[in-house]
Amino acid sequence: MAAKKPKMTKALEKILREVCEQTSQQLCAYVDNRAQALVEMGYITIIEDDTDDCGDMAAYANDSGMEFCGYTKATENESDGEQVTEETNETTKFEIEEGIPMPKKKAGGGSRPTKYPLVDMEVNTSIHLATSEKYPNPARTLASTASRFNKLYDGERRYEVRPVGADDPKGEGARVWRVK
Repeated sequence: MAAKKPKMTKALEKILREVCEQTSQQLCAYVDNRAQALVEMGYITIIEDDTDDCGDMAAYANDSGMEFCGYTKATENESDGEQVTEETNETTKFEIEEGIPMPKKKAGGGSRPTKYPLVDMEVNTSIHLATSEKYPNPARTLASTASRFNKLYDGERRYEVRPVGADDPKGEGARVWRVK
C-alpha cells in the first residue's frame, strides 16, 4: 500500500510562506522537522548538511512552492545580468559601482528630530534631565536614548548615563555624558 501524501494545513502553509519569502530574497530559511511534509509535497528542498544552532535545517522553495505562494518565476538574462520577470517582461539593470561614499546614519531615523541633543554634544559635555512627574526615572529614560546612540555610532562615539542628586547644579535627575 502506498504511503499517504501529506495534506496542506494552515501550519504547513505558514511555514511554506516563510520559506518562499526567504527564497524570494535569495536566502535560505531554517525549518524544523514539520517541514518534511512540504518536501514530500514537492514544495521545498531541504539542505541536509546545513543546520542552525537549534538543529533546524536550511531549506528553499521549489518552483511549485513559489507558485503556490503567488511568486512569479524570474529568470536571469546571462548576457547582461538583467533580471526578467516572465509574467511582465519588465527589466531592471543594476550597475555595480565602486568608490561611492555611504552616507552616515542619521540620529532619530532620518528627518525626525531627536528629543535630546546627543548628536550635538562634544566629548566631556553632558545634558541634564530633571526628575519630574513626566520623567519619574530620568536615568532610565536617558539610558534608552544613550544606548540607541551608542549602537548608532558603533564605537565612534560613546555616551554614559548616571543618576545625579540634589548636589548637581541643576538638581536631582540624571545626566548623560559624551565620553568618547
